[in-house]
Amino acid sequence: TDGGKTYAQTGDSITLSSDEETRYRLWARVRSATAPADDGYAYEVAKTAVDFRAVKAPRPYVTGPRVIETGKKYVFKAETSLPYRGMDVKLNGFFTLPDGSIVQGDTAEYEPSDTDLNQATVETKYTTWIEGYRDQGAEASHSLRSRVWQYVWPSFGMQVRK
Repeated sequence: TDGGKTYAQTGDSITLSSDEETRYRLWARVRSATAPADDGYAYEVAKTAVDFRAVKAPRPYVTGPRVIETGKKYVFKAETSLPYRGMDVKLNGFFTLPDGSIVQGDTAEYEPSDTDLNQATVETKYTTWIEGYRDQGAEASHSLRSRVWQYVWPSFGMQVRK
Protein backbone atom coordinates (compact mmCIF):
# COMPACT_ATOMS: atom_id res chain seq x y z
CA THR A 1 0.00 0.00 0.00
CA ASP A 2 1.09 3.58 -0.55
CA GLY A 3 -0.75 6.06 1.64
CA GLY A 4 -4.13 4.59 0.75
CA LYS A 5 -3.32 3.91 -2.91
CA THR A 6 -2.72 0.32 -3.92
CA TYR A 7 -0.39 -0.50 -6.78
CA ALA A 8 -0.59 -4.03 -8.12
CA GLN A 9 2.71 -5.14 -9.58
CA THR A 10 3.94 -8.61 -10.46
CA GLY A 11 7.50 -9.57 -11.27
CA ASP A 12 10.88 -9.41 -9.58
CA SER A 13 11.39 -5.63 -9.87
CA ILE A 14 9.51 -2.35 -9.81
CA THR A 15 10.46 1.03 -11.26
CA LEU A 16 9.42 4.23 -9.49
CA SER A 17 10.01 7.85 -10.44
CA SER A 18 8.95 11.23 -9.12
CA ASP A 19 9.67 14.86 -9.96
CA GLU A 20 8.72 16.03 -6.47
CA GLU A 21 9.87 15.16 -2.97
CA THR A 22 7.83 12.23 -1.72
CA ARG A 23 8.06 8.87 0.02
CA TYR A 24 6.71 5.57 -1.28
CA ARG A 25 6.05 2.78 1.20
CA LEU A 26 6.44 -0.58 -0.49
CA TRP A 27 5.28 -4.00 0.59
CA ALA A 28 6.46 -7.11 -1.22
CA ARG A 29 4.47 -10.32 -0.75
CA VAL A 30 6.23 -13.38 -2.14
CA ARG A 31 5.94 -17.15 -1.97
CA SER A 32 7.84 -20.08 -3.36
CA ALA A 33 6.71 -21.15 -6.82
CA THR A 34 5.99 -24.64 -5.45
CA ALA A 35 3.89 -23.41 -2.50
CA PRO A 36 0.10 -23.43 -2.87
CA ALA A 37 -1.34 -19.97 -3.64
CA ASP A 38 -4.23 -20.41 -1.21
CA ASP A 39 -1.92 -21.12 1.78
CA GLY A 40 -1.57 -17.82 3.70
CA TYR A 41 1.45 -19.15 5.63
CA ALA A 42 3.40 -19.72 2.39
CA TYR A 43 3.89 -15.97 1.91
CA GLU A 44 6.63 -13.72 3.24
CA VAL A 45 6.08 -9.97 3.48
CA ALA A 46 8.94 -7.46 3.23
CA LYS A 47 8.45 -3.74 3.83
CA THR A 48 10.61 -0.81 2.80
CA ALA A 49 10.34 2.85 1.88
CA VAL A 50 11.78 4.79 -1.03
CA ASP A 51 12.40 8.53 -0.64
CA PHE A 52 12.61 11.00 -3.49
CA ARG A 53 14.48 14.06 -2.25
CA ALA A 54 15.87 17.31 -3.60
CA VAL A 55 19.12 17.04 -5.53
CA LYS A 56 22.07 18.10 -3.36
CA ALA A 57 25.78 18.15 -4.03
CA PRO A 58 28.20 15.73 -2.36
CA ARG A 59 30.57 17.11 0.29
CA PRO A 60 34.26 16.85 -0.73
CA TYR A 61 37.23 17.28 1.61
CA VAL A 62 40.88 17.46 0.50
CA THR A 63 43.64 16.17 2.78
CA GLY A 64 47.34 16.73 2.29
CA PRO A 65 50.30 18.68 3.62
CA ARG A 66 49.82 22.34 4.47
CA VAL A 67 53.54 23.11 4.11
CA ILE A 68 55.34 21.80 1.02
CA GLU A 69 58.96 22.06 -0.11
CA THR A 70 60.07 22.63 -3.69
CA GLY A 71 61.57 19.61 -5.41
CA LYS A 72 59.65 17.02 -3.33
CA LYS A 73 56.50 15.11 -4.33
CA TYR A 74 53.40 15.26 -2.16
CA VAL A 75 50.17 13.23 -2.23
CA PHE A 76 46.76 14.87 -1.92
CA LYS A 77 43.65 12.78 -1.29
CA ALA A 78 39.96 13.61 -1.57
CA GLU A 79 37.20 12.10 0.53
CA THR A 80 33.58 12.66 -0.39
CA SER A 81 30.42 12.29 1.68
CA LEU A 82 27.09 11.73 -0.01
CA PRO A 83 24.31 14.23 0.74
CA TYR A 84 21.89 11.55 1.96
CA ARG A 85 22.45 8.34 3.88
CA GLY A 86 22.00 5.07 1.98
CA MET A 87 22.47 6.54 -1.50
CA ASP A 88 23.62 4.12 -4.17
CA VAL A 89 25.19 6.44 -6.75
CA LYS A 90 28.47 6.79 -8.59
CA LEU A 91 30.74 9.78 -7.91
CA ASN A 92 33.23 11.32 -10.31
CA GLY A 93 35.88 13.88 -9.56
CA PHE A 94 39.16 15.52 -10.46
CA PHE A 95 41.93 17.59 -8.91
CA THR A 96 43.01 20.97 -10.23
CA LEU A 97 46.65 21.31 -9.17
CA PRO A 98 48.40 24.64 -8.49
CA ASP A 99 50.05 24.55 -11.93
CA GLY A 100 46.60 24.26 -13.58
CA SER A 101 46.88 20.61 -14.56
CA ILE A 102 43.89 18.29 -14.12
CA VAL A 103 44.20 14.84 -12.50
CA GLN A 104 41.21 12.48 -12.64
CA GLY A 105 40.40 10.39 -9.57
CA ASP A 106 40.55 10.94 -5.82
CA THR A 107 44.36 10.94 -5.39
CA ALA A 108 46.91 13.30 -6.95
CA GLU A 109 50.66 13.87 -6.67
CA TYR A 110 52.21 17.30 -6.93
CA GLU A 111 55.78 18.58 -6.87
CA PRO A 112 56.03 22.32 -6.15
CA SER A 113 58.19 24.32 -8.54
CA ASP A 114 60.25 27.47 -8.12
CA THR A 115 57.33 29.39 -9.65
CA ASP A 116 55.12 28.23 -6.76
CA LEU A 117 57.74 29.57 -4.35
CA ASN A 118 57.05 33.13 -5.53
CA GLN A 119 53.45 32.86 -4.28
CA ALA A 120 52.59 32.99 -0.60
CA THR A 121 50.39 29.89 -0.87
CA VAL A 122 49.19 27.51 -3.57
CA GLU A 123 45.75 25.94 -3.89
CA THR A 124 44.93 22.29 -4.59
CA LYS A 125 41.27 21.98 -5.55
CA TYR A 126 39.04 18.89 -5.85
CA THR A 127 35.76 18.98 -7.76
CA THR A 128 33.26 16.13 -7.46
CA TRP A 129 29.75 15.38 -8.69
CA ILE A 130 27.11 12.69 -8.69
CA GLU A 131 27.06 10.97 -12.07
CA GLY A 132 23.92 11.85 -14.01
CA TYR A 133 23.07 14.84 -11.78
CA ARG A 134 25.94 17.25 -12.40
CA ASP A 135 23.82 19.65 -14.44
CA GLN A 136 21.13 19.64 -11.72
CA GLY A 137 23.43 21.12 -9.07
CA ALA A 138 25.03 17.96 -7.67
CA GLU A 139 28.58 19.35 -8.01
CA ALA A 140 30.84 20.76 -5.29
CA SER A 141 34.49 21.70 -4.75
CA HIS A 142 36.90 21.96 -1.83
CA SER A 143 40.36 23.55 -1.78
CA LEU A 144 43.42 23.05 0.38
CA ARG A 145 45.95 25.87 0.63
CA SER A 146 49.60 24.99 1.19
CA ARG A 147 52.57 27.21 1.94
CA VAL A 148 55.60 26.58 -0.29
CA TRP A 149 59.14 26.85 1.00
CA GLN A 150 62.66 25.96 -0.12
CA TYR A 151 65.58 24.82 1.93
CA VAL A 152 68.72 26.83 1.17
CA TRP A 153 71.99 25.27 2.25
CA PRO A 154 74.08 27.62 4.33
CA SER A 155 77.54 28.63 3.14
CA PHE A 156 80.03 27.07 5.48
CA GLY A 157 83.42 28.62 5.92
CA MET A 158 86.50 27.75 7.85
CA GLN A 159 89.21 29.99 9.10
CA VAL A 160 92.59 28.78 10.28
CA ARG A 161 94.62 30.81 12.81
CA LYS A 162 98.28 30.45 13.48
